Amino acid sequence: MDRETELQLIDELLDIKAAKSFYLDEAVARNPVEHYVSEERFQLER
Repeated sequence: MDRETELQLIDELLDIKAAKSFYLDEAVARNPVEHYVSEERFQLER
């Protein structure tokens, strides 16, 4: 990771902390439950 990206990420995280927020995005992301119980997906990620 280059230094500029590193500093941008630190600034973003400090802004989130200052806002007393836990979120990095505007909206909540959802993951299908199949990602956690699919044998096929498990084999692909191994």
